[in-house]
Amino acid sequence: MASMIDAFRDAFSEKFAYLKFVIFAIPVYFVAHFFMIGQMNLFNTFAPILGIIIFGLFTQAIYNVRTNKQEVLTLNPIAFLIGLLKTIIVLIPNGLIFGTIGYYITRYNFPIKDVPHFNSIFHCIIWLICGSIILTSYLAFAKFQSIKQGFNYKVISESCSDVLLHLLFVIPQWAIVNLLLVGPVAYLFFFFKVPFDHWTFVAYCSCIFVVNVSILGNYFAQASTEFVKGDDSEYQFNTSFSDVTGDSVKVDFKRNLLGTIFYNIKNKNNNK
Repeated sequence: MASMIDAFRDAFSEKFAYLKFVIFAIPVYFVAHFFMIGQMNLFNTFAPILGIIIFGLFTQAIYNVRTNKQEVLTLNPIAFLIGLLKTIIVLIPNGLIFGTIGYYITRYNFPIKDVPHFNSIFHCIIWLICGSIILTSYLAFAKFQSIKQGFNYKVISESCSDVLLHLLFVIPQWAIVNLLLVGPVAYLFFFFKVPFDHWTFVAYCSCIFVVNVSILGNYFAQASTEFVKGDDSEYQFNTSFSDVTGDSVKVDFKRNLLGTIFYNIKNKNNNK
């Protein structure tokens, strides 16, 4: 079962975690600063660039967790850029296809007057369905970083309802995590009458923004394993087990094969 607690713990326990938070928080801080001082030209220029960078970082975080790497956030620019390029290839066509479908369906209004807000509810349901399909295609791609899986509509159609229901449950959990991260600091600023637009609070929130990327990347990696159907045969040479300390270790295929053989022999002897 995907766990927000595990994702929260792993975000802070990976190697150089705090250094990564600070490094990636620097551009977030400047974009937020441009918005707060009213420099909208600079904000409109750098905010899309930052969004693309964060999205690539998020994709690589899902992939790193899914493949049992020792990091969540990556400082490797090559892996980051390759993952970002693949993400764009997958998301743009799926976004255009299902965004267009949702747009044209929601242009129609049913002439039902007896049910208040019927059309608004109907439009909301349509956008939730289209959004869940796009999100599922993204998760199907991200867990393998396989472009083909991002267009595997058989898997996507089988998984999108589970992903949608799970997303509805994860939103309040995510809100509680952010309340715990930001709430105490915000209360201290309020108590000492320090304005929330003070650079220290903006810098802290910028770091928390990056922490959220790590937490959600880890969480969606767990969710993609649990809810998105797919062939995991690519990972048969890199199976993850847990040792007595609870840490994840990698076991090569030869060890897995021998273990399987001895396990089957043992079972046959016990059944005789």
